[in-house]
Amino acid sequence: MAKSLPELTQRQIQKVWRTTDQSRREIALQFGVSESTVKRLTMGISREPAAGAAVVGAAVANGATVTIDGVPIGRYVADTIVALAAELPNAPAKSKEGVAGALLKYLEFHNKLNPQRLEDVVDQLLAHPDFSLESARELITRRYAG
Repeated sequence: MAKSLPELTQRQIQKVWRTTDQSRREIALQFGVSESTVKRLTMGISREPAAGAAVVGAAVANGATVTIDGVPIGRYVADTIVALAAELPNAPAKSKEGVAGALLKYLEFHNKLNPQRLEDVVDQLLAHPDFSLESARELITRRYAG
């Protein structure tokens, strides 16, 4: 007899399906369930990750406060990254790939929400042990000069 998934887990699977572009396989790995379980739980649920991402991106770009379940999106993404990173070492072998994939996607989204400032990039460049103005000039000329 198959064990029953908690209602919260079922809702989380459906939410991931609805709001991301993850495959059923990735979701199954992430939650440690079979692909057929994910298929059963997501049948008839439409997906709109691209539209959702575009709306969120436009709202954030225009200074709007975006929340997920009442939590500001930046905090939600940061909390999710911390939770996934903590879960990864202890995830069952069949779930590690899904957890790692989800973690990568949240990190990418975090970087889109918080782009590096030019000052930060310059600081990183100056701190690099191989940096010199001459090597930077040569690289820029080689790559970008006509």
